[in-house]
Amino acid sequence: MRKIDLIATFNSSQTVDQIQQKLDEKDKPQSQDIDLEKLLAKLAEIGTCIWQRGWAEANAGNVSIRLTDYGEDDDPVLFLVSKTGTRYRQYATNTMDNLTVIEVKGANYRCLAPKAKPTSEWNAHLNLHKHFKKLGLDRRVVLHCHPDEVICLSHQAFIEDTEVLYQEMAAALPELPLFLDTGIHVCGSYPPGSEALAQASITGLTTEKALIWSKHGLLTFGSTLDEAFDYTEVIVKAAKILLCKKPSPSLART
Repeated sequence: MRKIDLIATFNSSQTVDQIQQKLDEKDKPQSQDIDLEKLLAKLAEIGTCIWQRGWAEANAGNVSIRLTDYGEDDDPVLFLVSKTGTRYRQYATNTMDNLTVIEVKGANYRCLAPKAKPTSEWNAHLNLHKHFKKLGLDRRVVLHCHPDEVICLSHQAFIEDTEVLYQEMAAALPELPLFLDTGIHVCGSYPPGSEALAQASITGLTTEKALIWSKHGLLTFGSTLDEAFDYTEVIVKAAKILLCKKPSPSLART
């Protein structure tokens, strides 16, 4: 990326057009062909779906999207991230008001709008994005929400055995392996926004496209928003069916 003063070019009144202009700069080797207007429209659509389905009470849930590719280790990378305190139900109107652009450079990051603050769970999002980079996975989107069915499932004893969990969810919804062929990861219960939760989120995580935060919520990962949301829908449906059906012998043993 060309050495420019990004902080000087972003402010609290930054327009979508100005941000798009930065993404379109031709001398950034890691720039992407991103249409910010379409991306924001998709966020408005999916944010509304999440809220209408009861998967995001109050300001629950958040999202982060990597906007640019990785270059050299000291090249900045841009992310679009939920602001702290924002609500999915508000994404349908003035979508950009609920988001901030964050520049990550090495171990440091900064919001490009001076007074903006990212979601309190940005530390977990950032850990996940860095983890995906390390593993060489194209996971640009981290989508987090609070579906009742998944949270309820995580209160069950068998949640600690991810193999049993996956087998039972796949038995409940045979289409699940078509979407989530690499399994579903689970981490223990930690305070929301804590460093412990951020670290636990990547511990043992490999190629899974979904992560259950026990007694907290669900995160799904994809190269696009639609992909990540597809995984959310599939997992929630499988969890709902599993909670309703008669326990199988493998569950009875856990």
